[in-house]
Amino acid sequence: MMEGSWVGDKTREAFEVCGYDRLEEEYQVPFWDMQKDKGIPVDCGGMELNICERVKEIDFLINVPVLKGHCQTKITCALKNMKGLIPNKEKRRFHSLGLHKPIAHLNMGIRQDFIVVDNICGDLDFEDGGNPVVMNRVLAACDPVLVDAYVCR
Repeated sequence: MMEGSWVGDKTREAFEVCGYDRLEEEYQVPFWDMQKDKGIPVDCGGMELNICERVKEIDFLINVPVLKGHCQTKITCALKNMKGLIPNKEKRRFHSLGLHKPIAHLNMGIRQDFIVVDNICGDLDFEDGGNPVVMNRVLAACDPVLVDAYVCR
């Protein structure tokens, strides 16, 4: 399991609040905090981005985003969720560049093999929550652009 919380939050705390520490222990699944991982420069379709080193070592990536609204990108789903796999310094840079272009390039540098979208209960207005909407859905896909286009519709 890999995760990197947003800048200003602690990944391990979120990991424990969500109960993933119990999965780690019970099933002996290692957890890597991407906020502590070293970034390496990667050519992402003509834009050099720093991606957490461990990401380049895995064979199969299952992305599990929670479908939410977002103040800048309108939604956060498969494509934007890859920001959890970049160092905090790079996350800050994404905001200075405007999120859309670097997120598109990031997804040329990280291959998602399978996507499971948690659309059980998310805030469709804002990423911090406050107005949850129960949808009781889980979506699965192999194409992050296709699944993001579908949830936008």
